Amino acid sequence: MARPAKWSDKVLAALAATPSHGLTLEELRADIGRQGQEPEFSALFRAVEQLVAYGTVRRVAIAGRAARHELAGQHHDHLLCTACDRLVPVGCLAAKLDLAGLEHATGFALAAHDIVLPGLCPACRGAP
Repeated sequence: MARPAKWSDKVLAALAATPSHGLTLEELRADIGRQGQEPEFSALFRAVEQLVAYGTVRRVAIAGRAARHELAGQHHDHLLCTACDRLVPVGCLAAKLDLAGLEHATGFALAAHDIVLPGLCPACRGAP
């Protein structure tokens, strides 16, 4: 079995090379496997968890679906097509919200947010 850093390197390479946005653990495993070495699921999970903890990879939690993983960068939110599972990055939607007012009104100290808006993409809607 390969050392964990090797799997981390392969995860980063797979995320950087993907034409789609955000990959599940199974998709990452398949992408890495196509390159000749398929990691055990537990080794891949540990590598991804470590990259998330380091802030190199961002996990996008999606209710009722497998979490996606993407390279960390400038914060953004997502649109999710509920028909084809396409995840589309969009600018930060919370930038227009009065988060300071929300904190004041609730007493919460907000640390982060993750907005995923479900709907249908143009292709699944049959739109031109």
